[in-house]
Amino acid sequence: MKKFLLIWAFVLTAIAATAQEQDYMYPSVWSDNWYVGVHGGINSKVTNNDFLTNLNSHAALRIGRDFNPYFGLMVEGTLFFGDNKFGYSEQIVKAYNIDLLGSVSLVNLLGGFKGKQRIFETKFIFGPGMNHIVGLDTDNNNDLIAKLGFEFVFHFDKIAALEFYLQPAINFNLDHYSSRTQFNVNYSAWQLAIGINYRFKNSNGTHYFAHKDPEIYIIELNDRINELRQQVEEKK
Repeated sequence: MKKFLLIWAFVLTAIAATAQEQDYMYPSVWSDNWYVGVHGGINSKVTNNDFLTNLNSHAALRIGRDFNPYFGLMVEGTLFFGDNKFGYSEQIVKAYNIDLLGSVSLVNLLGGFKGKQRIFETKFIFGPGMNHIVGLDTDNNNDLIAKLGFEFVFHFDKIAALEFYLQPAINFNLDHYSSRTQFNVNYSAWQLAIGINYRFKNSNGTHYFAHKDPEIYIIELNDRINELRQQVEEKK
């Protein structure tokens, strides 16, 4: 759990450090920068397993929102199929995860936001969730989990509405095999997925964040300067 606290501390520090750039961007309303997406792929246990021959499949649906070009949140639901090395039930859907994931754009964070989406972007995703095993007659069907991974995102369309991504990640079962919460690679599974997101249109007319026109920004700065001058005059 300390790892998650350190990650969140890093994210909050990064957001504070980049907050001043918000002045250069068109303001966002609550309905801006939402997206929905789907992905599918393969997964397998990390240890004590020949994962090239004991693969399972999964499919996921997500909905999320970016609060700025650096950080966002999403809710992701994943269905798991196949019982190789997992001992799941006889149901078609063996288990499902529900995750609350933070998303950090490493490219924008380290290289700065340039006013539009890049063709290629790398994101770090992380967050807690819940795993439920389907069809088992036991009181121990629900587990606390954590997901860590990366997303390599590609933007090919000019309006930036669609983004394609490759997601390598690892899921940790934090408390099923122990009385205390812990990150243990022996109780984890890796996954590899490909997916697509659709970004809804924003109030600024684009599908992503955008810098203001330089003339608009200069006018706003002049208005602020004049407002400050007026306040100084009133205090004399």
